[in-house]
Amino acid sequence: MDSTNGSIAIPDAVRRVAPFLAFGLGLCCLLAMVPVTLGALAGVFSIGAAVPALAVGAAVSIVSLVAA
Repeated sequence: MDSTNGSIAIPDAVRRVAPFLAFGLGLCCLLAMVPVTLGALAGVFSIGAAVPALAVGAAVSIVSLVAA
C-alpha cells in the first residue's frame, strides 16, 4: 500500500504485534540461557564452550527487549 507521500506504509496489524514478538524473542533467549548455564556449571560441557552461546543469547535478548 502506498501512502500519500509515496512511501510504503506498515500495516496496522504488524505495528501492533511487533513489540509482542520482540518481547517474546527476548524472553525465549533469556530462558534458553538457563540450561546452557546449568550445563556448564554441572560440567556437561566446558565454560569456554558456554560463553559464546551465552554471549549471543544475551545480545539478542537485550536488542529485542530494547526494541520492544
